[in-house]
Amino acid sequence: MSWVTGWKAANCRNLAYLDVGNCSNLTDASITAVAENCPDLTTLYVEGCNLTDRSILAVAENCSKLTLLNVDLCRKLTDASVLAVAENCLKLETLNVRHCDKLTDACIDAVLANCENLTDACRQALSR
Repeated sequence: MSWVTGWKAANCRNLAYLDVGNCSNLTDASITAVAENCPDLTTLYVEGCNLTDRSILAVAENCSKLTLLNVDLCRKLTDASVLAVAENCLKLETLNVRHCDKLTDACIDAVLANCENLTDACRQALSR
């Protein structure tokens, strides 16, 4: 059982910031539990974690207040989860998808079109 799955995420409904980057033992179940129980989440760092679309889809579906998402080096992610973020997290200002090798240009174009609040620096980084 992962630390967050056993953790009482329901007791942290006001959680706004979570940095669990480079936690190699972090599971999709952990991030899904956070997403389902912490709707006020605005900042999530999961870079370098071994996550799949399952957890990021849960974030997209449950954390509409998200302004920053860092999934750098989450190499299993596909267009499906990032497109869901672009469609549901309309307050997004910063998205780091570097080294997410399965993402297509069409996905990045959709993010740029849907997420009107992206910073100029983020837009520039995504456009490369």
